[in-house]
Formats: sequence, C-alpha cells, structure tokens
Amino acid sequence: MLFSYSPLGFQDNWLHDALVETLTADITRIESGQPVLNWPECIPAIFRNRLKARHGLKARRQSLLDAYHALVAEDRLAVRNAMARQNELPLLLEDGLPCLRLIDLPASVRAPIKEIFEFAFGLLSDLGLRDQNYQRVYNALQHKVCAFCGVEILDAPGQKREALDHYLSIALYPFAGTNFRNLTPMGNKCNSRYKLQQDIILDALGNRRLCCDPYNSPELTLSLANSRPFEGEQVNLIRCPDWDIQWIGGDPAKLQTWEAAFNISTRYRASSLNPNFRSWMDHFGRWAAQTDRPAGTPADLRDTLREFAETAVPEGWSDSAFLKRATMLMLAHRCDDTEDGQRVIEWLRGLIDTFKETITAAA
Repeated sequence: MLFSYSPLGFQDNWLHDALVETLTADITRIESGQPVLNWPECIPAIFRNRLKARHGLKARRQSLLDAYHALVAEDRLAVRNAMARQNELPLLLEDGLPCLRLIDLPASVRAPIKEIFEFAFGLLSDLGLRDQNYQRVYNALQHKVCAFCGVEILDAPGQKREALDHYLSIALYPFAGTNFRNLTPMGNKCNSRYKLQQDIILDALGNRRLCCDPYNSPELTLSLANSRPFEGEQVNLIRCPDWDIQWIGGDPAKLQTWEAAFNISTRYRASSLNPNFRSWMDHFGRWAAQTDRPAGTPADLRDTLREFAETAVPEGWSDSAFLKRATMLMLAHRCDDTEDGQRVIEWLRGLIDTFKETITAAA
C-alpha cells in the first residue's frame, strides 16, 4: 500500500478482547472438565456491564460451545490454534507461516464460529467503536484518500460510512473478524470491486504470500522513469506513453501482493494515466507559455518540467497528483534519452509554442 494509516485506527479493541477472553475461558473450562459459566458471569468483569444485555451474543456463544464440546480432541486443538493464530497480527502478515482458515476446521463448528464473529462485528457499529476509530484515522490523514490506491477520496466522518475492510477476510479468518488490527478503512472501489473476499495471505494457487501492514508500512514513491513516450495507446487524440510503473520503498514481495489484490497498475493506466495525460500536458504547455519559461535547450525543457512538477502540481496523493508529478519527471528524464530525447523535445516545444500563439491571439 502507498502509506500507513495511523495506529489510532486500532484503539478501543475492547469488544474483541472481551469476546476472545470469554471464549478462551469457556474452552479452557471444557478442556479441564469443568462446567462453563452462565451468562453473563462468563464475561470478564471489566466488560460485563457493557455486554450482558447482548442476548444475540449470548445465544451464539452457546451454539459455538455446544459445537466445540462435541468435537474430538484433535479437532478441538485445531479450533484453539486457529483462534490464536488468526489474531497474531501483524506477525501473521509477514512471517510466511501457515494459518488455519475456517474451511480447514471441522464442518460442524464453522457456522457457529462465523455467526458469532459476524454478529460481534455488527456490534462495533452499534457500540460506536467503528465510528470512533474511523474518526481518529481520518483526522490523522494528511491527505484524505484511500491508502490502498491513493486515488479514492475518503468521506469525512458523519457521512455515509466508508468500507471497513476485513484485511483477513472474515469468511476465511473469522476469529479476527472483530479485531481492529485486522480492520482497515478502504475506498469502496478497492473494497467492493477489487479486493472483495480475496485471501490476502494466500494466492490463487494456495501459496503463502507476504502482505503490507495497513498500520505500519513505509510511504512509497512512484516512478514512471522507464515509460516510453509515444508508444502507448492513443487517447483523447494524443499518443500516450507506454507506462512502466515502478515503486521505490517497501518490500517487493509485499508490494507484489498489494498490486495483485488491488489491480493497481492496470487501474492507474486505464483510469488515470491514459485519460488524464492530455489534460496534464495541456496544463504544462499553458503554464510554460504563460510564465514564459525557457525551452530553447534540452536542459531548459528538463528544468521547466521539473519546476512545473514541484510548483504547479499539488503535493501528496490527492487528485492523482502523484501520477501527474511522476509523468512530468519522466518526461524530464526522457529529454536526455539518446533514443527518444529529440522527439520529446520537439513535441514539448511545439506544445508550448501552440499555447503561446493562443495567448498572443487572445491579447
């Protein structure tokens, strides 16, 4: 991903803590041959008053314990291991070790596990915890965009809720279904069109893979330096570059997972770079003409492109500014290219001259 969300996004995790502590204590009593405690005495004392009236949780707890009680010892161990392992976050995202999924557990216990954690996930909204954490994440963001794509604007708190993605899918890893360390804000396109129910730690062939931590990842820098001008698609009556998207910073294996899960490079090319290239170049040509920046030599053009990227393009991720800036830096780099340089220079000079003529005619 492009940058981290604030760790403030996984505060107030008390509901998850209460649920896991309760179930762990229940299972321990079953394993030791003791009867489980009645509701609400089974709930840890510090959480009891906040949960004792949640009878939906009570009923689902009982269903899960009944199913667990009927398992043989080996299957019980698998359930206990899955509950612990699925919550080893963020270690689970990067240690490359196996993790049992819901489908790896006995069929009789899958529905009760899924139902109690899905119900508890809904309680995060009812109890105000979801909105509190989103408020903290949003306030800490310098640029209010989705960290997974850098393009989608995140709506302010109080508007219709943005997606709160189960980074580890709740359908596969339900024991982490209420764990805020596994819950991350995400633009609706990233969430509902691209990631969906993908398994972020297993690829389509079932191979273990590493992935970025939404709350502790380095900020990336995008480079288009190896893109080839004039060799891409023709869009809006202009020949676009053949875009070569590269990332500076971050672990290559984790970036590969992110790229694959969210279809990042394809989305950038199809939905931003190609359709916006014409308007970005017109903006540059108009700016260079109006400010009468020098364009007589390759060095002049290179410096003009870099100055435009640094002064006329907004900083940060908003409004695809990072893609526009990288495009200008790529063209500056290509001014010195032995193969394409002269063609790029002539094209840029012609673009600037066209806008100078327009300005002169309007004066």
